[in-house]
Amino acid sequence: WVIKINHGNPQTQFDLAMKLIQGTWLPKNIETARFWLKNAARKKHVEANYVLGKAYLDGSLNEKDPSMGRWKLFMAAEKNHADAQLILGQHYADNLHEDRYGIKALYWLWRAEKSGKVVNPKLIETVKASMTEQDKVFAKITIESGKTPFPP
Repeated sequence: WVIKINHGNPQTQFDLAMKLIQGTWLPKNIETARFWLKNAARKKHVEANYVLGKAYLDGSLNEKDPSMGRWKLFMAAEKNHADAQLILGQHYADNLHEDRYGIKALYWLWRAEKSGKVVNPKLIETVKASMTEQDKVFAKITIESGKTPFPP
């Protein structure tokens, strides 16, 4: 196990990080957990990117950075992580005052629905109501193409 961690096995690094976050099997240690999560995420471990993304958004691992949170969630969402898609869509919907966030919100909420997540229809209507007609057309074309509109 130790050899796998030291040799860069991302799943083993992720597993260790989660044990350190939860305090199971090992004493709780958020700093060390964050270190191993970042290592696993650098190796494109989807769940590590998801956990880090959520933590950067809410500060639960003692480091709040919404920009990095969006990026990490994007990395997981692009790999079809349904929870990452939903949280990313909700985050953009909660921040509609930012430029083009309506398009991003609709796109990620649509991807989350396609992945089997339940999305509140009122949330989608709120997002649409905040958008210009031009952005609605762009969002429709983007969703129909299935291509990510732009990174976070």
